Amino acid sequence: MYNFYENGVLGLGWGLFSIVFYLVFYLLGTVPYYVLGNKAGYDKSWFAFVPILNIILVIRVAQESLWFLLLLIIPFVNVVASIYLMYKFIKAFARSGLEIILLIIPVVNLIYLYYLAFSNNVRYVLYLR
Repeated sequence: MYNFYENGVLGLGWGLFSIVFYLVFYLLGTVPYYVLGNKAGYDKSWFAFVPILNIILVIRVAQESLWFLLLLIIPFVNVVASIYLMYKFIKAFARSGLEIILLIIPVVNLIYLYYLAFSNNVRYVLYLR
């Protein structure tokens, strides 16, 4: 006989586990942007934790116009635009342009962002508008 109670509790357990799992990995991905925003002196570094606003944080730190956000909406153009935006973002911290390769490789990009965020050797060299 099918027991709805046990299967419902099991489903609830997996659902809660999934939510916690997602939140942990979301925070792991956004913390470096928060710290880098603070390093840049951006007063709204908390934008890193809000899904669309985190892109605005990267645009502001890279000193691009907010119109750049429109390029990120256009299919195929958004790939080139996001690579360019991340290039400008790491150049704002006086890093080599070749290091953009590290941001394209999955998992390595997260490690590299943590390095940028928590290394004492990395400084913000541009000024915020």
